[in-house]
Amino acid sequence: MGHDKVKGLKDSRFNDLFILSASTCFYIDHFLHVLSLVEQPNKKLAALKEDFQDQDLMNLVLGLGIMYLVKITRLFGNMITSTKTTYLELGPINQKLHGEFKKVAYPV
Repeated sequence: MGHDKVKGLKDSRFNDLFILSASTCFYIDHFLHVLSLVEQPNKKLAALKEDFQDQDLMNLVLGLGIMYLVKITRLFGNMITSTKTTYLELGPINQKLHGEFKKVAYPV
């Protein structure tokens, strides 16, 4: 696998975390409805339903989804796709994103 393919895979996995979080928040009612239709859920489905109903966990997921929609798709995405942005300029932005993650994960 070439370097470009590996880099693309890593970027994709990073972005997938945020995309999945945003999608989960958007479709949570649909997921819960489908899970309620399962008459004899296995342990994985039962655990998934419990996770979806855990408000603290869903607040973290919502935070990641919001960060995807607001921070990454607009600010970070524009900088990465810009040919004018150097690698060193991304450092301060990454630090700001890290601060936002901490606010969501550890609210005061």
